[in-house]
Amino acid sequence: MESMAMDRLLVVDGDEERAVLALIENGKVTEVLSAGECAGPRIGDVYLGRVQQMYKGIEAAFVDIGLAKNAFLPIEDGCPVPRPGQEALVRIAKLPVGDKGVRVTQALELSDALLALMPGGSGVGVSAKISDRQERERLKGLGEALCPLDCGLVLRTAAEGRSEEALAAACGSLVAQWQSLREAARYAPAPKLLRAAAYPGERFALDQAIVGLSRVVVHGGDWVERLAALFEKAGIKSPPLIECYEGETPLRLLYPIQKAMDTSHRRKVWLPGGGALVFDACEAMTVIDVNAGKQKPKGSMEETALAVNLEAMGEVAAQLRLRDIGGIVVIDAIDLREAKHREQMLAELERALAPDRGKPKVYGGVSALGLIQMTRKRLYAEGGARK
Repeated sequence: MESMAMDRLLVVDGDEERAVLALIENGKVTEVLSAGECAGPRIGDVYLGRVQQMYKGIEAAFVDIGLAKNAFLPIEDGCPVPRPGQEALVRIAKLPVGDKGVRVTQALELSDALLALMPGGSGVGVSAKISDRQERERLKGLGEALCPLDCGLVLRTAAEGRSEEALAAACGSLVAQWQSLREAARYAPAPKLLRAAAYPGERFALDQAIVGLSRVVVHGGDWVERLAALFEKAGIKSPPLIECYEGETPLRLLYPIQKAMDTSHRRKVWLPGGGALVFDACEAMTVIDVNAGKQKPKGSMEETALAVNLEAMGEVAAQLRLRDIGGIVVIDAIDLREAKHREQMLAELERALAPDRGKPKVYGGVSALGLIQMTRKRLYAEGGARK
């Protein structure tokens, strides 16, 4: 569990139609979600669809789930291969991008604060954030005892220290949800939405509470009651104090939230030392160019380049979280001649990426072209601070 020595404040500004939620860690805005009760599809929605076409050459099918475009379904190892005309129970894994429709998967997942149940999966896993060996072994044993046949089970970070009774109750609830979903699929006419994913604002707040919050400040709507009920239902061991702000100044201005959102909209972000980051995105990847800009020389050209790159790595990690960038990311850093400096730059990037829940992964070192290649999982499909 993340150390609560860090002050983690959740700010919620707005009503249900459009709210801005921000995580502020030690005074710095690190994550922002601008979310509303949108009518469109969401990541995690479960549909009963009907397969329209099957393409063996690309190991994929197109499935009618009732949207304007058929969903793209890659055929994954261990999953049944659907046939045209056949019904398929699928979950939205990726929202439309450009001309592409939604991407779906047959790997379903039902989760709460303590557990994640994967129907059709196998094995029992324990959150990597639980470091105590004895506790990991205890949870692994409990998970193996509780896990139903033909399912996989993951014990989440919040499961640490929880009793067998609490975990059994959580597992029973998820199994009941799966049985209800499976029963609905037997009688529903395809295509049909069977299970809508949680409102992104609530999911954002719950995710932060699971890690641990010092307090929550809200303004607008029924957020005090809504979050209190959400935390109680999720079984948060130490729910944060929820304060209702009554002032006239919007919370996004009272805290540096609007400033962070404005920065996340810009193509160019200036670094404190005078360097800059330039963001360019396409469907396949995001490219981040590191420029020396107005950086004042610090000794040799190599030393100046190292200073800019080190500062850039920290800001790259911060912007990835703030913008909730997902997929392939390529960083074009300023060329460094010395191997020890390239290693120092990569170490700084890894350090800065460590708090990111998007599971960022850096592949290899610096390429022959001076590029750093990495991936990150987008956490909230409504787009982080970019809206």
